Amino acid sequence: SLLFPSLALSPDGSALVFKDDRQNGLLWVKRRDQLNAIPLAGTERSQNPVFSPDGEWVAYIADSKLKKVRVTGGPTITLADSVAIGFGGAAWLDDGTLVYVTPNLLELRRVSATGGPSTVAMRDTALAGGGVGIPVALPGARGVLFQDCASGCVTMSVHVLDLRTGKQR
Repeated sequence: SLLFPSLALSPDGSALVFKDDRQNGLLWVKRRDQLNAIPLAGTERSQNPVFSPDGEWVAYIADSKLKKVRVTGGPTITLADSVAIGFGGAAWLDDGTLVYVTPNLLELRRVSATGGPSTVAMRDTALAGGGVGIPVALPGARGVLFQDCASGCVTMSVHVLDLRTGKQR
C-alpha cells in the first residue's frame, strides 16, 4: 500500500482519512479535534480515498467499484462499477463529478457524485504496456492531473487533461 495513495486530507485540513491494512483495508477518520480515529463501517478492502470538495464525503475504490460514504459514517453508495484498483484512483471535482480510471488503465471516465451513467473523459489508445492513473482534481473542474505510465511503467510522466476540450498534454 506504500505505492498507492492510502490516505486523504480534508479540504480544510481538519480531518484525515486513512486505510488500515491490519483491518482488511478499512478506512478510518481522524479529526484534528479528537484524540481517537473512528472506523468507517463498510469500507473494507478500500484504497485510493479522496475527500469531496465540501469535506462531507469520502470516495474510495473497493472491489473494483467506486464508492462513497459520509465522513460521519452511514451506508456506502456505489457510484461506478469496473474501476481500476491500485494504480487507478479517482479525483473528486468541485462541480459534483468524479473522474476515475478504468481497469484497462487506458481510459478516464467521469460520473456524477450522485450516481448515474459515466461518460468518457479521455481514452488513451497510444499507451503500449502502460496506462494512466492517480488522477488529481484541478480547481474549478478545469481538469485533472494524472500519471502516464509507459513501457511497463519503466518511464512515467505527469499529464494534464483539460476537461472542457478533452485534450491532454
